Amino acid sequence: MFASLDLSRLNKYLTISKILEIPKDKISSYSLYVRKQDKANIARIIRRQLKRHPELKEEELINAYKDKSKTCNLPYIDFMSLSSKHSFKLFIERKENINFSNNSNGKFTTYGLGISTAVPEF
Repeated sequence: MFASLDLSRLNKYLTISKILEIPKDKISSYSLYVRKQDKANIARIIRRQLKRHPELKEEELINAYKDKSKTCNLPYIDFMSLSSKHSFKLFIERKENINFSNNSNGKFTTYGLGISTAVPEF
């Protein structure tokens, strides 16, 4: 499936090789990497709320969201949607020292981030 992807643009940022086993004595802990949605674009959120709830007043929403306008300082990857051609930032949050269970279901998102699967830190 991935063999047909053209990853040549990423050559200076990553190395692709076969999967190697991590020596058990090198694993220090487990972490979960998840997508974090940025809530900084308050204007977009207000427009969306007004569209969905026309009974609301714009001033009320501005006051409600005034204190919630925070920028996200997490690392991110710039993406462009293949369907809509809109660009967006995929923010990645690391949740450290996750209790690892061998019963983990091993599910990852489309972006390769964990839903409930921790990865080893070494």
